[in-house]
Amino acid sequence: MNASDRVLVRAPATAANLGPGMDALGLALGLHNTFAFRLGGEAVVVEARGPGSAEVPAGAGNLAVVAFQSAREALGLPPVRGLHVACEVAVPPRGGLGSSATAVVAGILAAEALAGASLTRTERHQLATHLEGHPDNVIPCCEGGLCVALASEGRAPTVLRALPEAPPALVALIPRDLRLSTAAMREVLPRQVPWRDAVRTAGCAALLVFALLRGERGALATALDDRLHEPYRARCIPGFAEVRAAARAAGALGTVLSGSGPTLLVFGEDAAHARAAAEAGRAAWAAAGVSADARPLPIDGEGAEVVRVAPTE
Repeated sequence: MNASDRVLVRAPATAANLGPGMDALGLALGLHNTFAFRLGGEAVVVEARGPGSAEVPAGAGNLAVVAFQSAREALGLPPVRGLHVACEVAVPPRGGLGSSATAVVAGILAAEALAGASLTRTERHQLATHLEGHPDNVIPCCEGGLCVALASEGRAPTVLRALPEAPPALVALIPRDLRLSTAAMREVLPRQVPWRDAVRTAGCAALLVFALLRGERGALATALDDRLHEPYRARCIPGFAEVRAAARAAGALGTVLSGSGPTLLVFGEDAAHARAAAEAGRAAWAAAGVSADARPLPIDGEGAEVVRVAPTE
């Protein structure tokens, strides 16, 4: 690889957990943040445009910058003094769609491209997981598709990736004004859960992977059932139960929190069923005082990518 002074990176949104797969399962989605990195100047400057851009930190504490400098360190290089990052924000911050993961992965890929050097896949996964704190967003953001990522203390996560052959249709219900931080939503989780709930959720997680990969719609409807985190996080989301019930009554295979929420991911037999179920859920949410947008999202099979590199002149 040749060193460059500017690069454009495109990173997908991700839906983590998918119900029963807490901190392990993640799916890359066709909604992307774009980051333009340029070396030069005497300071770190971050600019952001798009919905939610006001929440993006503007200096060296920005996650994309932290990841960029951390990746340079991992490559054996010193931090850069001058860096300009322009972010085109499409993935809403604190919405449960992995916005922070896009920044982490983009920063790592940009550092590699601009240095003309590469981390190994395992090194990249380990660094991204360390920076994010858990692998279920950063791994599908890196790899695309459906990923199982099992965290290991002090080591890179164990990762398996696949593309569902006949995926269900997906529609994200994204609240316009409701935002929740991952840290706050972890605080509401209990220290212990009933044994039967743990056993049921483990079985559903295993069933979910097979159902997605094989296109088994009946099994998928059964598998989208979590008892470890969603019942507790749902209490922080007005109208959650009503939205889920309305979507199911309108034909949804199931509805799960995307990550820790508040975005909900509606699974449908096909695009028409998914849209109808999402619209029913959106109406139920409106009745509870929450305005939301229904956005059909395909699975992103590629993961984050360096779109353009400009060589140093």
